Amino acid sequence: MQPFKRQCTTATQDFIPLGPNRNNEDNFFEISSREVGLDTRGNTCTVPLSPQKHRTTTWTRRQVWEPEDQNDVGLDVTSEEFDQAVDMDLIVDELPQPLSLQSQEKKPKKLLRALRPHQYWCGNCQDLYLDELLRWEGRGDSIGQSMCPDCRSRNRDTALGEHIFHCKDCFYGDLVCQWCCVARHSQDPFHRIEKWEGGFFKRATLKDLGLVVQLNHSSRVCPKPTICHCKLRIFHWNGIHEVKLNFCNCRKKIPHHIQLLHHGLYPA
Repeated sequence: MQPFKRQCTTATQDFIPLGPNRNNEDNFFEISSREVGLDTRGNTCTVPLSPQKHRTTTWTRRQVWEPEDQNDVGLDVTSEEFDQAVDMDLIVDELPQPLSLQSQEKKPKKLLRALRPHQYWCGNCQDLYLDELLRWEGRGDSIGQSMCPDCRSRNRDTALGEHIFHCKDCFYGDLVCQWCCVARHSQDPFHRIEKWEGGFFKRATLKDLGLVVQLNHSSRVCPKPTICHCKLRIFHWNGIHEVKLNFCNCRKKIPHHIQLLHHGLYPA
């Protein structure tokens, strides 16, 4: 027995205009739809039209759809606002100048020190800098001083010596006496010292001035020091130095090479 085969059904829709003379409305069309199809037996069936609702209002026919002009908008009936605008204070903002006028304005002239700094330095600062360099090579402010500045700061009546020594590595390069120079460099035994010889400076050493570096006692004096041999040389970043060292030989003593290493001195 063959299986039941379902017959094809179709559906159609159309629009039916109701004519131009319906309640004197020329542009009115009532849209409706209907469906026509086939049932299972092949017969044509028509779905009845959907009921239409009656319109309570009619369409208004217009030629122009722009908003209407209102003559009463924007008018001052009493002219009071106009009188206030005329009598008010005038405020004028500065208008921006055109580019052509801005370009014609004179720009501030740049100075020579900004345009050519090297040329300005050669013409105005070269002699001044040269004088300061020569002043550093000489005695500087110590020319007019009659006493060592460190001795004066300690309220001494007389200086311990003539102030003819200065340090090239210290920030202050003033001249001091021999004993004050040693006191200044008790923690800096590797500074370079110079001595004034009447017209020039000559190299001097802190060892010749009397500085003694004590090891293993944190800048204190050892009760039983051992003097290092006189051929000791220390190589530092600023040169080779002759320094007088004393090793510790009291009850706190340790090997000599360990004492050197404790102070950052590597024995060779």
